[in-house]
Amino acid sequence: MSNGYAVHDLVVRNNETFRQRITWLDTHKLPVDVTGYRADMYIRQTNQGVILQTWGNPEITVGAEPGVIDIKVPVSKVNRLLAGNAYYDLRLTSPGGDVTVIATGRLTIVSGVTMDRTIDNYRAVGPTGAYL
Repeated sequence: MSNGYAVHDLVVRNNETFRQRITWLDTHKLPVDVTGYRADMYIRQTNQGVILQTWGNPEITVGAEPGVIDIKVPVSKVNRLLAGNAYYDLRLTSPGGDVTVIATGRLTIVSGVTMDRTIDNYRAVGPTGAYL
């Protein structure tokens, strides 16, 4: 990434942990110093629609390596997203309070076949027909 933000479409499966690594680069293609920054990712049904979810701490880690933003959202949160298209933006807030959108795009949510039996409102049925 360089000037401004990157448009980057993402795919999320709603039955597995979502992981994504993004590196923020300056105009010289060097990692931006993100020491002390905070990150938030907003997911909406439409660009200006209702917020479906917000990811931040602990789902997003900033600065484990220079310029690196690591996103790791557990299945217990991802499974609440219904299959379809949504939109996101990833914002970083500097220690001084400046906010920068570094990535935005479409978030395609794919419905998984195998679902964790701990998911809300889901009851697994075993081979004999009994609930697990």
